[in-house]
Amino acid sequence: MDPERIVPIFRIRNKKKVMSEKKGLTGKLKYDFNTAGVCEVMHTEGVWHRVTAKQFRSFDGPRRLTVITGPALLGRPQDEEKTTFLYEGPVYLFESNKEVKPANSRTFRYNI
Repeated sequence: MDPERIVPIFRIRNKKKVMSEKKGLTGKLKYDFNTAGVCEVMHTEGVWHRVTAKQFRSFDGPRRLTVITGPALLGRPQDEEKTTFLYEGPVYLFESNKEVKPANSRTFRYNI
C-alpha cells in the first residue's frame, strides 16, 4: 500500500460537522378558529366532507364548524349540546400563513 494514501483514523473521527440552515416548514401555523371542533367543507353542492384543521384553513369555498356548547349529561356524549355555524374567516395557502383572497373555487389553495 502507498503510505501517502493512508489516512490516520483520528482525523476521520474528529472531523467537524457543519450544520446547515433549516429549510421547509419552520413557522407555526395560525388557526383563527376552534380546532377542537368538527371541521367540514362543501366540495360538491349539498355534500359536506369532514377535513383536518390544516385542510380547513386552506379551503376556498363554504366551510362550517361544529363545536360543543354544553356539557354531556351523566357523561353520555350523545347528550352534548352542539352548535354548527358557517365559518367566514380568512383563507390561507396550504401549510403557510399567507392569506389569499377567496375566489369560491371549492378547492384547497396551494402555493404553486
